[in-house]
Amino acid sequence: MGRKIAVALLVFVFMGAVGLFAMERFAGQILFKPKHSFAEQNLPAAPDYTDQTSWAALPGRDDSADILPDGFTAPADDLRQADVFYIYPTVLMSKSTWVADIADPETNMLVEQLPVLGQATAFNGCCRVYVPRYRQATLWTFMANEPDNHQAIDFAYQDIARAFDAFLERVGDDRPIVLAGHSQGTRHLVRLVAEKINDTRVADRVVAVYAIGSGVFQEVTTRGLSDFPVCDSPSQTGCLITWDAVDKAKASGREMGEGLYMWLDGVYQPANDPSLACVNPLTWRAGEAGEKEDHAGMVPLDSAIFSGVFVGRPAPPVGTRAQLGGLMPQSVSATCAAQGLLVDVSGIGVHGKTTMPGGSLHLKDYSLFYKDIFDNAITRVNAFLAAR
Repeated sequence: MGRKIAVALLVFVFMGAVGLFAMERFAGQILFKPKHSFAEQNLPAAPDYTDQTSWAALPGRDDSADILPDGFTAPADDLRQADVFYIYPTVLMSKSTWVADIADPETNMLVEQLPVLGQATAFNGCCRVYVPRYRQATLWTFMANEPDNHQAIDFAYQDIARAFDAFLERVGDDRPIVLAGHSQGTRHLVRLVAEKINDTRVADRVVAVYAIGSGVFQEVTTRGLSDFPVCDSPSQTGCLITWDAVDKAKASGREMGEGLYMWLDGVYQPANDPSLACVNPLTWRAGEAGEKEDHAGMVPLDSAIFSGVFVGRPAPPVGTRAQLGGLMPQSVSATCAAQGLLVDVSGIGVHGKTTMPGGSLHLKDYSLFYKDIFDNAITRVNAFLAAR
């Protein structure tokens, strides 16, 4: 039974945007909930963000954030006119700990070969890429709205807050900033913007906030992110971009925001209205349908060699690498709806398959629209610079 449930719950690796039904939560509790309270946790050492080893990616250093898919080009680091601060999603599924140790080689490999390679690299066209390591919360944290879970995510956020301060010191006082995250990373990003950027001078430097794949409530922009309205054009700046991709053919009628909690009014809590914000990455507008002709292209991440880790098998040897696949343009269409961003993946074969509840394409939120993100980030940075 455990193996079958584990396979079914592989889908929650980057959890954050999918509301769970009672049976799913029960299965998740059996497989992923730590047996001790957060108060009993032996906490790993804090990152030192003056030390390069506390960063999964930095400009001027050879790391997985530098890799580009075939056919893509990007300026050298010293020619990029903006900087991206990217916060990666959950790769920790352990029952033995509430938070990750940034000194753990296997965890670092997963971070570098999955989200950094598959997501952060999409910002190479516009920006120098900064990715802080942090003591991320384990998967169970996002499966229940309980005090231990809140403590774990709060603990992880404190690293992000310190990393952002270190990032600002590294980039200086004048460089434009792009903010990006996915899943758990987006949870932290929403709080970071609310606490350390909104209503500050730093807000004037933010090109855009790519808060993807974490069920961002429509209420978020009015209850903490007032400086960052939801984007409604491809070149708008100082705004927030978000979506949660769902297979159009498998979407349920249930709104994905139900059962989620996020940083609102200074605490972690559900929204009054579970409706999610959504910007269509094919049109970069909220209410406009995007056709295949609008699709700049998917770039799949070939990471099958790592899949055993998430069903309880040992990790491959440290140093194992994933690969970015080839560009697949004009292959999907998409429309924003109550259930999320409904994507027609019928034309991409195996790359559109998912076993996630409600047809969620959570693990593909970035890869489905990789070239769209790559191009749009350049467009927004150029618009920001032109308006200065």
